[in-house]
Amino acid sequence: MDCRDAEELFVPYLLGTIDERERRLMDSRLESCGACSVALHSDDQTVASFAFELPQLEVPCEVSRKLFKRVERYGRLASRIIMQAEAFGRGFSQAFMPHVAKALA
Repeated sequence: MDCRDAEELFVPYLLGTIDERERRLMDSRLESCGACSVALHSDDQTVASFAFELPQLEVPCEVSRKLFKRVERYGRLASRIIMQAEAFGRGFSQAFMPHVAKALA
């Protein structure tokens, strides 16, 4: 990673939206490059100032209610899918593990 690559990741890094691999690369780059560290510090102040300067908007009650209702509905759906997948996995194990054990013996 060079300075230009690191600079492209400054804001996502500061917001915590990069994946673990990119974060490790950025941490390494910041330890080894003083210029990147200084530039990141500058961006850090900019990102923080935006966070405090932007107006805080209130979400209308109806929008909030609909959003939470949708999250709850999808949460129940995800739970059912997970339970079905677990049941499938148990059935699969019970059906095929004896054959695997024989093949390995």
